[in-house]
Amino acid sequence: MPGKSPRPSRAAKSRAIRRIDKAIPKEKKYQRRRKKEDKERKALRERYRQSAKYTKGKREAEQEHRLMDDDSATEEEEDKARTKKEESIPFECIICSDEIPDILQRAVQEGKGGVDGGLVLWSCDLRDCGALFCISCAVRYISPPLPPVIHPGQTTCPVCRREWDLERLREQARAYDPTLMSEG
Repeated sequence: MPGKSPRPSRAAKSRAIRRIDKAIPKEKKYQRRRKKEDKERKALRERYRQSAKYTKGKREAEQEHRLMDDDSATEEEEDKARTKKEESIPFECIICSDEIPDILQRAVQEGKGGVDGGLVLWSCDLRDCGALFCISCAVRYISPPLPPVIHPGQTTCPVCRREWDLERLREQARAYDPTLMSEG
């Protein structure tokens, strides 16, 4: 066997490898295709879920006879917002029980209280309290009684029992009415 070697040549090996590569599908190509099919399946499932939710909601609304036009829906939302706002605003002073709108109106008529009579109100701005007071009630509450007594006036909020910033209260009282804090 002098002319041929028992081993195949490099060219024959590379040709055989190319044939095998062509016969076996490329893995990346199949991976891409599978990923694309998975995405399409997920999107289809999501569309089915959304359409099921929509039809279920529509069916329930029809059963409850609550199909409303846009105008009545906005009116209902406005009513809800209005009642929520009304519920969140306390309408009277905690100490004297005068209504807040009346207190503000009196302050505007007297020419005191700054813009819209806002200085006439003292609010406990401590966390989770927010109680409202007339400034005169708050000053009387923190001021000591007229006869000299051992105990000074209260310095805590009557609602939440936490300390007030007395300096701020006194500054606001002076801004509202300079004669209100004539003793202090």
